[in-house]
Amino acid sequence: MLQLNLLPDVKKELLHAKRVRNLVMTICIAVSIAAGAAVVLLGLGMGALAIQKSLISGEVDKNIALIESERDENQLGDYLSVQNALAQINAIKEDQPQLSRMMDYLDVVFGRTTPISGLQWTDLTGITISSEPGDTEGIVVELTGQVDVPQSRLVLRNRLYYAMVKYSEYTPDGSGAVVEGETKTDEKLFPTMVPTVDFEGGAINETTGRWPFKATLTFNPIVFKSKYRVQAIEVDSCKVWSATHGTIGEGCQGKKAELEDILNEGQDGGNI
Repeated sequence: MLQLNLLPDVKKELLHAKRVRNLVMTICIAVSIAAGAAVVLLGLGMGALAIQKSLISGEVDKNIALIESERDENQLGDYLSVQNALAQINAIKEDQPQLSRMMDYLDVVFGRTTPISGLQWTDLTGITISSEPGDTEGIVVELTGQVDVPQSRLVLRNRLYYAMVKYSEYTPDGSGAVVEGETKTDEKLFPTMVPTVDFEGGAINETTGRWPFKATLTFNPIVFKSKYRVQAIEVDSCKVWSATHGTIGEGCQGKKAELEDILNEGQDGGNI
């Protein structure tokens, strides 16, 4: 039997279309699989980054807590910034004793700057600081020297005992400025000195012909601190005279009641 294909071109086009359709579907499926894989990989990457971030954040928080703990325990916050470091430098400077002032004070008491009646002396032969410079209780100093006449040792001892500090204090006013407070005169230069204990004398030095002395003194700590301005070292000559001679000196009658307390104490030369 003879059969004739009347539509060969149509059939060819149909087969070609089917091949194209199958190819397109294959490509779409492949692209979909690739896109899905990319999404999965991206999700895994984001998850890994989130986990890593969480671990790093936890470690950072742990280290911050450790630093804060060390800062609080060791007061590191006072030093770990320029501002706080400068504040600490100022505080250290404020507490640092100004020992260079010592000779100025001793010059006044010993009469180096202004001659003292009844005080004739030649040498201050030794100054020994026997306490730490930062001691808040005061600087302990041992002085040794010689005077020309034994009576001068009594005068010197009593001048040391009755030396008073005229001073004022610098304080912040709240705006960062520093203001000077009122003048005070109620502090002794050597607040713990006991004349008959802290001042000693010996026999005449046959070589020099002078009389030695030794004084152990504790300076008032305020006189070496930079936040205080020492305006003057004042010694009441009337008190010194009464303690030395046992009488009320000329021109001192106005202080009679006060001086009678000194006379009643009956301070004597002791071992001087």
